[in-house]
Amino acid sequence: MPDSIPSQPTPPTAAATSAQDDDLLRQARDHIAEEFGGSLPQGIEVGIEDKRIRLRGRVADLPTAERIAKAAAIGPGILGVYNELQAADNSEPASPIAGAEAADAIDAPEPGERGERGAPLPPPPGPIHHKV
Repeated sequence: MPDSIPSQPTPPTAAATSAQDDDLLRQARDHIAEEFGGSLPQGIEVGIEDKRIRLRGRVADLPTAERIAKAAAIGPGILGVYNELQAADNSEPASPIAGAEAADAIDAPEPGERGERGAPLPPPPGPIHHKV
């Protein structure tokens, strides 16, 4: 009885990959248009390469750029979004970086417990037992 090797799936052809990319690009454009009331925002270009969406152009502000990128990423099969959109107003992101407030709180000295900023805490009272 001859050894049978399970058949390997054939890689997609260039035409099949191109057709998939075209379908994903259409989906991404549809999702962006849906997010903005039925039409793509003016001044942006939406392209695709290897199942990755590339956004280029200029928008009013960063929250708009973020909305466009999120809408483009919705479709199944999209591997990523290259967001190269620029904001006309050069504003800061709409939401602060997560944990920024907590990081500021860590750096702030607590009154009465630490003298100068960065000074070590006093040793705890009592004996110290080291495990050997």
